[in-house]
Amino acid sequence: MQISPEGEVLAREQPGGKAMDDAQGNLSFPPAIAVDGQGAVHTLTRHGGDMRKGHQLRYRRRSQAGQWATPIDLGIVEPRNYTVAIAAPDGGPVYAMHGSLTGQDNVWGPVVVWAIDGTRTAELGRIKGWWRCDNDCRLRSHDNMVFAVVGKNDRSGTVRIAAARAGGNIIRQLKANVRVHRGGKGRKGMPALAIDGRGATHLVYGANQTVQYRRFNPSGKPAMRRDGALFEDLGEWHLSLGLSEVAVSADGRHVLAVAIRSDGSKDVKHGEVLWRRSDNGGRTWTKPQPIDGLITHGGEGRRRPRLAWQKDRFALVIYDAEQGTLRLFHHVID
Repeated sequence: MQISPEGEVLAREQPGGKAMDDAQGNLSFPPAIAVDGQGAVHTLTRHGGDMRKGHQLRYRRRSQAGQWATPIDLGIVEPRNYTVAIAAPDGGPVYAMHGSLTGQDNVWGPVVVWAIDGTRTAELGRIKGWWRCDNDCRLRSHDNMVFAVVGKNDRSGTVRIAAARAGGNIIRQLKANVRVHRGGKGRKGMPALAIDGRGATHLVYGANQTVQYRRFNPSGKPAMRRDGALFEDLGEWHLSLGLSEVAVSADGRHVLAVAIRSDGSKDVKHGEVLWRRSDNGGRTWTKPQPIDGLITHGGEGRRRPRLAWQKDRFALVIYDAEQGTLRLFHHVID
């Protein structure tokens, strides 16, 4: 579905069997989507199989004119490859990332990085030690830069943010240009990243009952001395690390973050949704406020909300646990 900033449905499509994702559910990470500089849409979806054995991953491109290209299967079926990410930078191929276990009886394994150039695909390499299978990995791009955020929520866990220039040796660049984050207490993970039109980045991730925040200048250098708690007292659940999402306006002035306050259940079945906003690029923030009446299913962190900037407003897409459906909210900037 394609929706204008004013909420008008511009396109409602059902591409059919091979484009539909099979791994949707309360305890599943979402499929991946990216939009390139020409307005083409790139998707990475999961098909067949199951969580333990793995899925067939499938790439598909939709042109700005609305034509879907022939789907391309990506790699082999691997255990726990349900965590997927995709980015479409300028001046290079489309990049994809997914998780994979090194063995059936553990929760650790490498993230696998791919390049997709037209109909050609190539596995570029595997990065070990960054990821755990009940955590997230995401890719974002700005101009010709690719950014990756990956979580490893061990008791002494970490979140990593790494950057690379499209077209070069991505694996080597990501390993060389990585920052490790350990803010807050307890486990770390479930990272999200937003990039403004100048290339400044905003990172959020979970620690014990908190959401930690850090912003970076367009040069990639930290704009804050250390990570800081953006949300606190978010409650206990199976892992107890904070669940969040972030978006930023094109000019970098306005930043919006949302978080989920747990109801104390193992998988956050009925979580209260909170929000905070900054109007000076993340330097100061409003007090946390609930979105009245909105309760979501956190899915052990795998069903987090999604935020995006559209023209003059933020768009929030979230699962409404009371109505049992996805909902779209707009937050207009005056």
